[in-house]
Amino acid sequence: MRGSGDLTNTQVERLASIAKERSAAHQFFHWPLEFPEVFYDTNGAHRPAGGFDAVIGNPPWEMIRRDSSSGRRSVARDPLVTFVRESGLFPLCRRGHLNLYQPFVERSLSLVRPGGRVGLVVPWGFAVDDGAGALRSALVDAGALDTIVGFDNARGLFPIHCGLRFAMVVAAPGGARRDIHARFGVTTAEAIQEMTAAADDPLPIQLSAEAVAEVGGPSRRIPDLREDDGMAWLLDVMRSHPPIGGAGGWQARFSRELNATDDRDAFGTKPGSGVLPVADGKHISPFVVNVDQCERFIRAQTAERRLPERRFSRPRLAYRDVSGVGNQFTLIAAVMPAGVVTTHTLFCLRNELPIEQQHFLCGVFNSAVLNRVVRLLMGSHVTTGLVEQLPVPRWEATQAQRRIASISARLAAPGLGRAVRTRLIDRLNQDISELYLRGVQGRNNDNDLSF
Repeated sequence: MRGSGDLTNTQVERLASIAKERSAAHQFFHWPLEFPEVFYDTNGAHRPAGGFDAVIGNPPWEMIRRDSSSGRRSVARDPLVTFVRESGLFPLCRRGHLNLYQPFVERSLSLVRPGGRVGLVVPWGFAVDDGAGALRSALVDAGALDTIVGFDNARGLFPIHCGLRFAMVVAAPGGARRDIHARFGVTTAEAIQEMTAAADDPLPIQLSAEAVAEVGGPSRRIPDLREDDGMAWLLDVMRSHPPIGGAGGWQARFSRELNATDDRDAFGTKPGSGVLPVADGKHISPFVVNVDQCERFIRAQTAERRLPERRFSRPRLAYRDVSGVGNQFTLIAAVMPAGVVTTHTLFCLRNELPIEQQHFLCGVFNSAVLNRVVRLLMGSHVTTGLVEQLPVPRWEATQAQRRIASISARLAAPGLGRAVRTRLIDRLNQDISELYLRGVQGRNNDNDLSF
């Protein structure tokens, strides 16, 4: 093929014909072969700075999951997932839940020349999801993420679900390091027009890689900052106490118990002797577990076989997996009673802790401070990766901490009157805000940490 004479013209033509036929049948697309002038010089040598000047697109947004219809023990392998994970072409997409936009982003980054631009419209999960963590970290740590504009469809900007958020991102891989220029909370077409016509900088927020690492943790979550003081406030809070899952903190770990789909064969609908109620996300509200509303049950012996660690035999802190950034509460937690089994829409504390400390953690989880933190850093799910990075005061059994635990335990009573509940929650938020305020080093005492 290179004129060496190893193949005759007839052989070359036959092989080229076969390759063309197979390529058409399987819709092969090889970027350097389709655009050789972009990647190779006139002598056929690879250009050291080859690639497109710009790649612009709106990649598909679709979660790709392995088929679990046959149960967790016999999971069929999706060939697309296998290709992305194992081909070696997408090293930043090897872990976590895979969304189709992720390999599109990684491929786009590989096609642009050093210092060129990639501009894509992606779901908000690009900024915060654990599955996009490797991709996001590579861009942030290299100083290659140039721009991010966050859109919120709450006001029907586009004819899609009003709860969706998405982002326009611009990256410049291989160029000089830069801070991220950003704007968040764009909800109307008028706001977009104002951005394009603005005499001042339409992207007023600048985020350094170091700041994103501090607030976004190892996966470099990018906060949805819609208030002027948002980043300064978030930095103060994240610095105030160690992560709850960290070695210097509680070393807390959360996980799911049963799966409502995979374990459905074990569920019944009638309570009785030797039968345990099964709770899911809708059965908890802040501080309260509504066990009487459980409609599924499981035999205790079956629960012990499927959950041999038997954490359901003791009280444990639980929080709701699914939430929304527009909800009044984004982090919703309660202490799950012993003898209640939970499904995958709840994450439960794995560590054994005294009940007083668990009530303290429950109060902190439901506080205005941590709810604001989670609102800034969450996607559509409140993952363990996010929760275990939240800053939480260590237990020192101080009077204030014990009072928080006591109030939290009182709030667990489902029949508490509204006025009493409101008064207790106000006192709880005041005490917790003061805990965080005391944990902040070198900040002004008049800075309000609650909202």
